[in-house]
Amino acid sequence: MDADDVVAHYLDLLDEHIWLSNGGLGWSVIQRTGETRSIEQLACETFGAFPEFRDVDFRESDLFPTVEVFITGGDGLFRVLERGGIHQRRSDWLRRLSRDARLWHVSWHPRGGEKLAYAVDGRVLVDYPHFCMEQAVYGDAPDALGDVLRVLTASPSSERRFKRAAAMAVVEIAGGLRLGGDLLQGRQRALLADRLVEDALSLRDVDPELHEALIATGAPHRRWICKLIADRMIQRYFTQWPEVAKATRAAADRDTATVTALMPGIVEQNIRLGKQWFDRPGGESREEDRGWMRWQAAIAARLAVTALVREAGDLLVRDGFEVLVPARNALGRGWPELRRQILKRIAPT
Repeated sequence: MDADDVVAHYLDLLDEHIWLSNGGLGWSVIQRTGETRSIEQLACETFGAFPEFRDVDFRESDLFPTVEVFITGGDGLFRVLERGGIHQRRSDWLRRLSRDARLWHVSWHPRGGEKLAYAVDGRVLVDYPHFCMEQAVYGDAPDALGDVLRVLTASPSSERRFKRAAAMAVVEIAGGLRLGGDLLQGRQRALLADRLVEDALSLRDVDPELHEALIATGAPHRRWICKLIADRMIQRYFTQWPEVAKATRAAADRDTATVTALMPGIVEQNIRLGKQWFDRPGGESREEDRGWMRWQAAIAARLAVTALVREAGDLLVRDGFEVLVPARNALGRGWPELRRQILKRIAPT
């Protein structure tokens, strides 16, 4: 593979899609080294919660309050694309993305912030921030990319466009997957990831004691928790939203057809509530903003319904009991009472 030809491909791509240079991009190639996972399983393990998919134009994906992530590939090799370039680049996400995997990543955002990274088995071996302006390479093993990194460090031009193309070439050459223009135009299958950039990724991050207590629970307790959360969100926030109550009852009865019919409307309501919060004038802290708490409640209700209908035992464990994180956010000062109720049920003294 001729490196100059690969760099030329990405120069052409950036010229054709000029909005990438003016905006942002996050692109990772992930090669699973452990058990092969489907795209849905990878999404669930990586981004938390149960994945909801929808068709989105990549150029418009940053208009949504959710994190729109595009995942393509198969047989253990995946591309993960994100408009805006601010989520995958976080070290904790890179470590999470690279569990039982090798990962090559490039990103930038509208203000620059270029980053190239290589991670293996949860360790960021190469961390090359600000590669357009600096030569310093960090990480646990800065030389791990070997001569491939010279495609970037020895590039004949210091122009930002050329440097970005060279970094993208490093990801392709090392990771073995090309980013083509077909993925950047038209409507593509996208995952709705509910997390904001500053949010913790799992219950283990925000409440390790509760997470540890939940690990040993069986399916009946997990179903009870999901039903409890959905009912609590409805009682507190959604007495005038009959669809989510109907979906909860159907999910508890394992009525998949009814839940499937109602879920698109529930997803749209999630997006609408998120957009209302993002478009607010501001002023209140997030934890005291009822709009934000209502959005988190909608997320929690949706995840609880999905868990109930999918017999979510293994997924809840693999996912870090993700449904409890937005429930915690939604309840605010009321969370300790629900937490005590859950612990009393699963670990009675």
